[in-house]
Amino acid sequence: MTPPPPPQADAGAVEGSGPPAGLSDPEVARGFMLAMNSARPESVKRWVMPEAGEQVDSWSRRTTVNVYRSFQPEPPEVQDAKRVVPIKLDLVGRLQGGRDWTPLSEEATLDLELQKSGAEWRVANPGDELWVRDLDFKELYTPVEMFLVPDLQAEPKRLAPVPVFVRRAAAGTPRPKVLEARARDAVDGLLAGPQGRYVHLRTAIPRGTRLRSLVYDHGVVTVDLSAGFTDTTTGASGELRVGQLVWTINRLIQTAQVRILVQGKPLGTVG
Repeated sequence: MTPPPPPQADAGAVEGSGPPAGLSDPEVARGFMLAMNSARPESVKRWVMPEAGEQVDSWSRRTTVNVYRSFQPEPPEVQDAKRVVPIKLDLVGRLQGGRDWTPLSEEATLDLELQKSGAEWRVANPGDELWVRDLDFKELYTPVEMFLVPDLQAEPKRLAPVPVFVRRAAAGTPRPKVLEARARDAVDGLLAGPQGRYVHLRTAIPRGTRLRSLVYDHGVVTVDLSAGFTDTTTGASGELRVGQLVWTINRLIQTAQVRILVQGKPLGTVG
């Protein structure tokens, strides 16, 4: 997977400041788009109608993120008696489920409906998906690899690295905690199993297995899983499921030892 290319800078209102008095329709639309780059609801809500705030609050880590290289507000239009500013975007990819990346090379149009709140215009339809500029996307997410299985019955047993994205830790987070958070998110994705473009792959880890905790301390990653990890009714190889877990973690923290617990107790024979 090739990371999104660097963006073209867009001039406009300062992200998070909210619409100052006297902005034109395209300027309101531009300010909203720049605020959305932060993926922070508190910043975006300054640019939307009060009743649209709940829609923004519903965004989560699993909300689809459309990633673009550049955008351009078009002249305002009237559509179905609504005041609309079309936004032309040059898409480079889409992140779905908070992890699965699909590269794109196409144009898209986002129609932003404006309504008045007091004396100023604001966006009335923030939507169910995020639109984030590629440079900002790189500041929010980072690629990692998790390991799935091409064929559960094949001999010799093989694992396949699958690229996914996880959220970056906040600026200033100590390096061990950064790696710990990435490993935790990668294992969460692994336990969720194959999705999206990789749904044709398999996993030896029983469905429904939950991550109880993951701690990285003094060179050891301790992973505590729910009892489902040792389920023998699936017929899947215990060697494979342990391998998926260990390889996923060691791809991120190469020098770490991996200690696996199930319900807080050391792992015994699996499968």
